[in-house]
Amino acid sequence: MIEDRIIELMNGEIDGINSQRDSEWLREYLAGDPEARAYFEELRDSIAVLERAGPVQPPPGLRGRLLAALADAPVPVTGGHRARLQFLRDAFAFRRQPSHALAFGVGAVLAAIVLLALGLPVGPERSEVNTIYGVALDRRGEAPVAVLTAEGVRCEIDARRHERNVLLWVSLASDRSILAVLEAEGPARCEGVLAPEAPGTDEISISGSRVELTHKGVGRYQISYHETEGVPLTYRIELYAEGAVLAEQSFTARRE
Repeated sequence: MIEDRIIELMNGEIDGINSQRDSEWLREYLAGDPEARAYFEELRDSIAVLERAGPVQPPPGLRGRLLAALADAPVPVTGGHRARLQFLRDAFAFRRQPSHALAFGVGAVLAAIVLLALGLPVGPERSEVNTIYGVALDRRGEAPVAVLTAEGVRCEIDARRHERNVLLWVSLASDRSILAVLEAEGPARCEGVLAPEAPGTDEISISGSRVELTHKGVGRYQISYHETEGVPLTYRIELYAEGAVLAEQSFTARRE
């Protein structure tokens, strides 16, 4: 099974939004992982097929049938553009998975037909795609180890421990500039921060086990730690806005 973070980097590479550092890291990773490399090539070929296919016209009468179905649907459809897209996500139960690139291609064609019939844009912005498919704040079936909320701010954290190494996935959504401070409560060091889905990042700083993220918008970070004495530690995250604490929480990492 290929990790979600690797698939996200593959998608970013195809979309042309990865940073140079992320692109170089992905190339090195694919060079050493035949399964991931094969999946990336399959996904890239599927996208190329879709691009060559050109615009898809919906069958006659589809628009009327879909609008009638939306009117009877139990999900809210009066919230405008976003609510209709949420309905589509639930209806198709879509999620990109390894070895399913061809299914993704077929699903994309079907989605294009539906979006055309509804009069919605076929190519939503990246942030909208994150909202549709839950990349930013939903790890699908895994309860996060920490959830922090404040007015206009939400943070979710998933954490995994393997021996002395801890990997954190930090998802942030904020309508204002915030400072997220993450630190281990014991002897550990941060090994690095990867931000494949963090368009709102202003600054990332690392000092020992302390990580500071200045952020606004929707983003997702991958942060790795090494517990130097091998004793499982507790981690703490604090959210600040204009120097005031918005929320704080301690958590521990799951064992793999």
